[in-house]
Amino acid sequence: MNSKRVSIYDSVMGSGKSTFIIEHLNSVKTPFIICVERQSEVDRLAQGIKGAVALSDLKKSSKKPMLELLKNCLAERKSIISTHQLMALWDEAVKAYVREYGYELYLDETLSGILEPMSISKRDVSKLIEEGKLVVNTQGSLDKVEVVRPFLDRYQKYERTIRNKDCYLSSTGILIEAPKPDFITSFKKVTVLTYLFEGSLMWAYFKLHGIKYQLLSILDGKPVPHKEPSGSQFSELITIYEGKHNGQRSDSSYSKNWYKREANLKKAMKQLRQVVDNSCYRKLHIAYTVHGCLKDTFHHQSFSNKVINRKYHGPDRNKLSPEEMELVTLLPQNMRGSNDFAHKRFMAYMVNTYMKPPVINLLRDSCMFEEDELKTLQDNYALSQLIQWLWRGCIRKGEPMTVYIPSKRMRELFKTWLGVSVGTMGKKRNSNKLKRNYKQEEEWPHF
Repeated sequence: MNSKRVSIYDSVMGSGKSTFIIEHLNSVKTPFIICVERQSEVDRLAQGIKGAVALSDLKKSSKKPMLELLKNCLAERKSIISTHQLMALWDEAVKAYVREYGYELYLDETLSGILEPMSISKRDVSKLIEEGKLVVNTQGSLDKVEVVRPFLDRYQKYERTIRNKDCYLSSTGILIEAPKPDFITSFKKVTVLTYLFEGSLMWAYFKLHGIKYQLLSILDGKPVPHKEPSGSQFSELITIYEGKHNGQRSDSSYSKNWYKREANLKKAMKQLRQVVDNSCYRKLHIAYTVHGCLKDTFHHQSFSNKVINRKYHGPDRNKLSPEEMELVTLLPQNMRGSNDFAHKRFMAYMVNTYMKPPVINLLRDSCMFEEDELKTLQDNYALSQLIQWLWRGCIRKGEPMTVYIPSKRMRELFKTWLGVSVGTMGKKRNSNKLKRNYKQEEEWPHF
């Protein structure tokens, strides 16, 4: 695929990407599909883009499945607004319509699950291969599995996935699913709006599949030549906690495995409680995140609205009132594209982020990535997740924000991005702001 057919607009938050895409799509004559992360963004784009159809609006008055509604719109050459989730359902008929009518694809943010370990066990994979139902074909340096005989009932969901996607067998015996590359190459043109693209899984996917692209940037809502990512313009607005409740070692502290020890879980909760208790922030203005597996256990009355958090992370999320939404304090670690929490002034990132080991192993198996490249990819991936999460808070409105990042690795990655020396933060003129936000002098961030 020609690199000029895939454009990556890699720009920092607040640079005007949404303004650019709305203006652009109001001027194009070619039919398009634009996919965003959240339903609220679908609703906003539906109001701003003339002539485009929001599939969610069609669903309100139809009992047809979303995939059927999508195909009906494609057959009529309509431009479509939908979410990333629907892309997982695209089949050969969708790709045929896209090719026939010359559709363009626009993605607001990269696809986070584009390389994903399958839930089937290594033992079951081996069994299916031994029974002759799965065959392993080598493509380059990677092994890809294909279905040659139907599976039993309890395996049928895996059979559908393997038939519809590319499924790679890693050297550790785990299957990794990925969309077939024609979900990108079928389109006449592809545009991705994101930040830190080269630290994303989608970048790794592009490299694995030889998909070329051109990097551009957005400045004040207008396309410009690519500018290297930097957060230096935000350093004056962000205060990073630098007290005794930080981790001091650059290791795997605050990673998912680290939290498996109950003593570490209690330690992290105590650290956050003490930092919050020594601040003057109301719970309304506090947000924190932990690994998803801890969402039901990482709570304390100092920083958590326990009942509302559980409702937000459960099936009753849509029943939360606007007032209750404001009181949510536990935000998902991978949250992107939401404006619901721009009132949060104190953000605590209680995790140390790494790519899933099976995915890294697959990239290593491919022999397309040097070890230092994989290290950089891991760090860029972690930094991207951190920045996207922090930008759910008040910094997105250009307002000052205090950040607590106990993981030394994550803290230093963030400081480097901000362009400040590791081990220091802020300017002396920020001291009055810090004194307002911290009760006890010994708990002030150190410069």
